[in-house]
Amino acid sequence: MNKPVGSQQLRTTNGCSNAPNNYGEHVSFIGAYDNHDLCYATEGATQPQCDTGLLGKMTDACEVLGEISIAECLDAGGINCLNAGAGAIYQCEGRAYVYAGAVMEFGGQYFAAAQAGVVCRNFRQQATAQSCRPLD
Repeated sequence: MNKPVGSQQLRTTNGCSNAPNNYGEHVSFIGAYDNHDLCYATEGATQPQCDTGLLGKMTDACEVLGEISIAECLDAGGINCLNAGAGAIYQCEGRAYVYAGAVMEFGGQYFAAAQAGVVCRNFRQQATAQSCRPLD
């Protein structure tokens, strides 16, 4: 999503529109989603490059689960204990592969729209559905 500011547009992020932002209570994918949004809106970026980066950031976010032991989880009241311990990393990474795979499969139109916004920004214009138009 682009926001007009004066005669320029800034690249902005919106997390993920169609997938949960978190895995359990300990893992946030928001940073990965935001980096992905910025990548899509970067001149010269490719969709495979951005989508692979998304998967990498998401699996990196899952690593925090290795720092949480089942005992710690039980001591904290037992909430979401399935999302604790080394085995949970693999479950989290599996979820990351599913989400990123969906983006790789269905993200083409969003990548194209973001790249159109890059072209328009370079000409200090605002992207519309089919073309650029001068900023008001």
